[in-house]
Amino acid sequence: ELEFIQFWVNAPREKKMEAPFYKPISAADTPTVTEGESTIAVVSGDYKGTKGIAPTYTPQLLLRGHIGIEGEVNIPIPSTYNALIYVLEGSLVVDEKKVMTKDMAVLANDGNEIKLKATADSTYLLLSGEPLNEPVESYGPFVMSNQTEVMQALRDAQMGKMGILIEEF
Repeated sequence: ELEFIQFWVNAPREKKMEAPFYKPISAADTPTVTEGESTIAVVSGDYKGTKGIAPTYTPQLLLRGHIGIEGEVNIPIPSTYNALIYVLEGSLVVDEKKVMTKDMAVLANDGNEIKLKATADSTYLLLSGEPLNEPVESYGPFVMSNQTEVMQALRDAQMGKMGILIEEF
């Protein structure tokens, strides 16, 4: 069984027309922090002094975590960040609300940390970041600031200007 998760990170308006890039990140390449029953892989941002390897244009914290049953962890997140938790497997109590397998909890910006407690062996994603507060138009994988930019991105993709993915062997 293979599980593949792909993050698409929005860019600020002035960076949207830069050359796109793809960065494969394996579990082995991802820095981790272990705290009791919790192991947290830091994909992007800084978690308690451990820096992730995925680059972003704006402040973000992207984590992939595992908590053993009855384990707990408090994750510091700036109150200015938008944040969500997606439970891949298991069940968590997130700030006193239960979140089950394949459920997503969108979190309020009302504190400086998120409290997680596992009621089963659990794996989750935490996605958070500073909002851009810019207009958004999207079509398929294209997220731009207006409809004209979306149409330009579609033309660029059709003309092969988005680059190619070369597999490493």
